[in-house]
This record gives sequence, structure tokens and C-alpha cells, in this order.
Amino acid sequence: MKTKTLGCLAAALCLAMIFPALGCSTFNNLKRDLASVSSSSSSGKKSNGTKTTTTTVSDDGKTVTTTIVEDMYRRKDTGEPRYMTYFSPGNIVYSDGTMTDEFSFDKSKTPVAVIFDAKNRLGVALTMTSLAWADEKSAGYKMNFKTSGTSGAENWNVIKAADSAGTKTNAQKNYPAFNYCANYSTPGYKSGWYLPSSAELKTLMYYKYNVENALKRIPGAKMINPGASKNAMDSYWSSTQWVFTGNANLANDYRAAATYDTNLSVSGTIKSISNYVRPIRKF
Repeated sequence: MKTKTLGCLAAALCLAMIFPALGCSTFNNLKRDLASVSSSSSSGKKSNGTKTTTTTVSDDGKTVTTTIVEDMYRRKDTGEPRYMTYFSPGNIVYSDGTMTDEFSFDKSKTPVAVIFDAKNRLGVALTMTSLAWADEKSAGYKMNFKTSGTSGAENWNVIKAADSAGTKTNAQKNYPAFNYCANYSTPGYKSGWYLPSSAELKTLMYYKYNVENALKRIPGAKMINPGASKNAMDSYWSSTQWVFTGNANLANDYRAAATYDTNLSVSGTIKSISNYVRPIRKF
């Protein structure tokens, strides 16, 4: 019995000597690793980052090369803008095709839009104007256009097909809102802009706070809801034809198109009235 007890005590003593040694070794390794990370990050140099370069061709046929440096330590310590590889409401798009979030605005680049629809990769222009949907003397003023309420990308083509004369001779006068968006241009994205559908405007208004937080960082950019300071809502033209269905007397009156307000309400508005117009585009 005495021999067994002495054996157990000897084993316990050996383990007591081994485990502290292992513990010190493990702790020293961890401390060394942490010191290495701290040194590389505080130096402002690239630590374990990777660089990815992608080349894409925009709708304008322009080749855009984007270099993404995945190095969080370097960004944190040097204030280098963080370029995004994914779409999110509030991302700022630049003329060279790169993106940053609102907190990493790159003053050395030219911003052209702010993303509001991540799923469809849609961005809204940085500025706007106030125009009519259609002139009251145009053929389209009382015409029922079969425009889409989902995507506005082809709605201008629908109107041009239905009123070829009015869109070829004086589109600026006959269809001011559409003409403005179709001819909107920015560095790097000369074409592809259009008047959004009612559904696209709904998404924009839903994410207006994300978008405006980004717009506030861009010199000269206009807010989505400029009347907010006066507790007022603002109305925007969509490219969607409005057809009255609840009133028999107005059932055949096609003088209205859909407007969307910054308070997320949609309504039919007479086409000759001026409302805000803001182009959007896919990126």
C-alpha cells in the first residue's frame, strides 16, 4: 500500500513539473504571435493582406481595372479607404468602377452614384431636377402607355415606340423627365441612366436614410428628401403609367403617371405637373 502511494505521488510530481512547462511554452508562443501582429499593424505596413485585381467592361465599353487590397490592419492604422467588393445600400460608386462605404469616402476619386438596391445593383444619381412627366400638348399626355411598374430600364423605349414623332422631334419639351434621365451623363458612365419605375422608387425611399448618409459626405450632392428640414415630404416622378381603377369616371383618363413620395406613399399625378426627377442606373 505504501509503495502504491509513493508511486502516485511521484507521478503527480512529474505531471506538475511538465504542465507548467507546456503552459509557459504555449503562452510564450501566443505572446510572440500577438507581438508580431501588433508590430506589423502599428508599423502601417502591409501585414497578411492579399491583393486582388479584376478587370471589367462597363456598359459604355470602358475597361475598368479594380484593385482590392484586403488588409484590415493597414486600413485601420493609415486611414486608407476601404474598397468594397459587394453591393450594399449606401455604398458610394466612383467613376473608375470602385466602391467604398459611406465611412471610407475617397476624396481623391470622382463619385457618381450611391447604391440603393443591392440585389439589382442599382445606384441613384447624386443630383436631381424638377420637371414634368409629359407636356400637356404632347400626344403622350392622354396616352395609356404599357410601361412596367417593376423595372424602368425599358419604359423610355415603350414611350418612343408609342409616340415616335413626339420623341424624335422635341423629346425635351414633350417628355422632359424621360429626356433628362436618358441624357444624364457622368465620368465613366456616359449612358445607361433612366427614370426609375414605381417599384424602384419604393426601394429608393425605403433606403433613403442609408443613401442620404452617403450623400452628406459627397460635396455638392443633393439629398433625397430636401424638404425634411421643414418636416415636408418630397415627390418624385416614376416612369410608370398610372391607370385609375377605383373611380369609374376616371377609368379612361390616362393623364396621370405614378409618383412616389419620400414618406413611402404612391399616387397618380397629372403628367404636366413638375416633380423631382432623379436618374438611376445599374452598376
